[in-house]
Amino acid sequence: MINKSLKLKSILILSGSLLAILVLSLFAPKFLVNPKLATKEKNIRGITLYNPITTYPGLNLFSFAYHQSAYLMDLKGKFVYSWATPLSGLNYSESKQQCFYKDNLKPWPVWRCGWQAITTDKQMNLYVVAGTEVLAKLDSKANLIWKLVGSFHSDIDLDPKGNVYTIEKSYDTFRIQEKDLKIIDEFIVKVSSSGKITERVSVLSLVINDLFEIAPETVKAYQSGIKIKTTDPFDEQHRDLTDLLHVNGVKVIDQNIEGICRKGDVLISIRNLNTVAILDLAQRKIVWKWGKNQLKHQHNPTLLKNGHILIFDNRDGEDHSRVVEIDPMSPKIVWNYEPRGSSQFYSSSKGGAQRLPNGNTLITSAHEGRIFEIDTHGNVVWNYFSPLTKGPSSIETASIPVRAEKLLFSPNLKQTHSNEKD
Repeated sequence: MINKSLKLKSILILSGSLLAILVLSLFAPKFLVNPKLATKEKNIRGITLYNPITTYPGLNLFSFAYHQSAYLMDLKGKFVYSWATPLSGLNYSESKQQCFYKDNLKPWPVWRCGWQAITTDKQMNLYVVAGTEVLAKLDSKANLIWKLVGSFHSDIDLDPKGNVYTIEKSYDTFRIQEKDLKIIDEFIVKVSSSGKITERVSVLSLVINDLFEIAPETVKAYQSGIKIKTTDPFDEQHRDLTDLLHVNGVKVIDQNIEGICRKGDVLISIRNLNTVAILDLAQRKIVWKWGKNQLKHQHNPTLLKNGHILIFDNRDGEDHSRVVEIDPMSPKIVWNYEPRGSSQFYSSSKGGAQRLPNGNTLITSAHEGRIFEIDTHGNVVWNYFSPLTKGPSSIETASIPVRAEKLLFSPNLKQTHSNEKD
């Protein structure tokens, strides 16, 4: 019965993914056009702008917030490849437009339903953080290679040896302000290519002294080491006391910068501290950090080949986001993309930016359902809106792209869809 149930679930998810591809493909332009960019018009979907001369060539890899699937799309809007398989117990109900965990009738946030972070290697294996629980590796046809169940979330990266890096939450209960509250610790987790956890480093223990001004009673409770055994769920009403970090980004550093970092260190984003930091895993210490009074709930910091750091700065609570490049030696902002007026973009959470080899930057404004590319002068040269997005403010019912990554290699695509028969 279990095998039959799993097969049925796989068929349903695959059918939904095929339907999504069909809908998405209808919005692929029949010929290249260059219309006036209209970022606020909700009826414009698919590719709205494409300059084939200045756009960097390649396929864009991304997933939607509530689909257990991932896609490769070319620059004309055609979906040329996909992976789809059930990985977490969270499933999206099209009729109710809500997310449910297994047979539980209590709805979860929609954005937890799908694959929250993905990346691929040159063999087209896909590495996935599904929902807020599963870390998995799939082969090119979406067959499961290995799977870990925990509280994994937000981001994933690979090092040259095939090790996987991600983020995992952990909860311990302490007595805070006359209440028994769960403090969230965040761990940077390193997993071998065969799916074995080899390192797990607590971020909270490394930055606890920085938190005293924000939540002194929480810090004192944590430092006391007196934990309370409880099965009570996480208390959303007191998140400001307990979710102090909210780590949402991890990237492996591949170069040495004297006085800043070494190969094998990791660059992380600590959202609720408005901070990006470099963590020496071997020494278990923060060796560099920046962002206080500069960033606001940022995502996706990456180290560039020139030694600078690119950051998607959400500016949560304002009316626009921006992308900044900083020199960690200064540290100062040396490049900034922050258009205003009709050209501005805004994603209160999620989102990301990728610097491309020709100097262009690929940007994902997640809550607008938008992926776009700008040249070195800040001109938009390619623009895509998700046809499944109902509008920039419809976060709970939108199929938003989580974060796009342009593949910097030419994959061997032997089939149109990864689950179709040859």
